[in-house]
Amino acid sequence: MKKWSIRLILILVLLLLAAGCGGGQARSFTAEDILREEAIQRGDLDITVPASGNVAANDTVALSFEIPGVVAEVTVAMSDAVTKGEVLARLKTADMEHALRRAEIALEQAELSLAMLLEPPSEDALALARWTVQQAAQSLEVARANQEAALAQGGFSIRQAQDFLERAEEAYQSAQDMIEQFNLPEVHGAGAYVAYVEAEGNVGITQVRAELQIQQANSQWLIAYNSYRQAVEDLESLESPAEENQVRQTELQIEQARLNLQQARDSLEQAVLTAPFDGVVAAVNVNPGAPASTGMPAITLIDASSFYVQVTVDEIDIGSVNVGQSVQVKLDAYPDQALDGVVESITTLPSPVMGIIAYPLRVRLTDTRDVDVRDGMTANVVIQTRVVEDVLLVPNWAIRTDAAGFYVYVRVGDGVERADITTGERSDAFTEVLSGLEVGDVVALVTEERGSLLEMRGPPSRGQ
Repeated sequence: MKKWSIRLILILVLLLLAAGCGGGQARSFTAEDILREEAIQRGDLDITVPASGNVAANDTVALSFEIPGVVAEVTVAMSDAVTKGEVLARLKTADMEHALRRAEIALEQAELSLAMLLEPPSEDALALARWTVQQAAQSLEVARANQEAALAQGGFSIRQAQDFLERAEEAYQSAQDMIEQFNLPEVHGAGAYVAYVEAEGNVGITQVRAELQIQQANSQWLIAYNSYRQAVEDLESLESPAEENQVRQTELQIEQARLNLQQARDSLEQAVLTAPFDGVVAAVNVNPGAPASTGMPAITLIDASSFYVQVTVDEIDIGSVNVGQSVQVKLDAYPDQALDGVVESITTLPSPVMGIIAYPLRVRLTDTRDVDVRDGMTANVVIQTRVVEDVLLVPNWAIRTDAAGFYVYVRVGDGVERADITTGERSDAFTEVLSGLEVGDVVALVTEERGSLLEMRGPPSRGQ
């Protein structure tokens, strides 16, 4: 008996609780309880995914000189707008320009040498070379004849001088014999003695002159011989093709000259900083007349042609996000301005955030609406993943929940009554109503003694 009594009491309590919670039955309020109301309509429901991040320029680059030097000029200042290819700064390049010219000359000389090696000689050049050989041969023959004549003439002159010396010596000896024989004064032999001395000196002079003439003849013959050999070698060089090793050596000289020329051009180009894209100068760290260090940023340039927001989306929502989806962006600096964007890229690898698996994605701003967007600004984005078309929409602030399910308050006359509803998809502002309401119904926000479960839990989950 006692068990049945307890069961009966529990059943009555549950029934009373169900009745007290509404149990699907209407509950009346007065107009004074209404805080807000709105007529519901049919429309398209935008299903969105919220996220937040920071604005970044399309590109930022720190430009630096690749070679050391002294800054000649700086043509821009901070905040200047520049175009692609515009000169921003340059080093002094006088020495580099001289090096470039020397490299150009060296290459031209090497190429000319190779052309001369490979180009066949003309008939005129061959004829001239043959004529030169003939002339050199004739000159050599003349020099040889002169050499022989000098040898013969020198020998003849020396023999004549020696013969005269012998006769003078005999005359002097005869004079000495007569002086001794007849006891004559020495003066009677003076003339013979002088003639003897002159003859003896003439032999030395004649010998020196002969040797000089022979030496000159030998030198002329050697010159003629070398000229002849050179003429023969030049003719043979013209008539014979260039040797493979010589051609290869000249080709290597050309290759080295080209490398030197390219290095000189690169050095000259590296002495000038140009804008790699249209942008705005963010920083200038060099001054004219001061040395420029390699590797240190000289000028920082920002590409402000477009901006993007880097955000992360958790793994629950990433499946509904795709490249090309529309995005609404609001900046903390301009909270009343809604900017348009599009999902540009989604990374494949996750980026855990506080233990939550999330995936970075990049949102590109497509319309800044004349807002002064700047690098680093905080941005809140709402990604439109899909659109549910032509459904009955109820504002999320009107939806409440209890043990019986979801419900709203509908305006009836001067008061409101509870209406249980079945929900479908939802967005941040509206929820799809599958049953329980009709177009034109006015939903109201009223005060209740207990707080709304929706207010504690947030809007109903999707698909409910």
